[in-house]
Amino acid sequence: MPVPLALALLTMLAASTISASSASAEPGWSVERSEVAYLFYGEPEKPLLTITCGQEEGETGRDETRIEVNTEKGTTAKAEKIVLVVETKTGRKDVPLKALVCGGDNECTNLPDGEIYRYEASLPGKRPAVEIADKAERISIDAPGAKFSAQRDPSVFKKFSEMCLNW
Repeated sequence: MPVPLALALLTMLAASTISASSASAEPGWSVERSEVAYLFYGEPEKPLLTITCGQEEGETGRDETRIEVNTEKGTTAKAEKIVLVVETKTGRKDVPLKALVCGGDNECTNLPDGEIYRYEASLPGKRPAVEIADKAERISIDAPGAKFSAQRDPSVFKKFSEMCLNW
């Protein structure tokens, strides 16, 4: 039985709308390895969150976990307490973050003094990164210039954990 032209067009339109909306729905998780192991959330060229597991840059060469949350341009308001929330099946852990502000020791070539360009934490050892990769169910932040909540991607988190442990 032939399908009416109008029904066929509506079906194609609906399918293309679903594809377009799911393609631009949410940023995703990705992992990369160069000098250290990286777990990114967001667009590959401009991640919202970066978790790094590996050797500290500098002279000490100690293993560390670095957490960086990029802020929206124009962020100047300071909150009293900035935390990255890591939710697990057994509870939640708040990871304190420090605001990096342009000016003084932090020279910013394309941002004005007083602007917050990133929140970050540096934790000793690989264990914090591995625990996030192995146990986190959701990671979120609600701070001036940075707000997201992201469900884990089991295959990406597993790959990051393995890269971190085998570094």
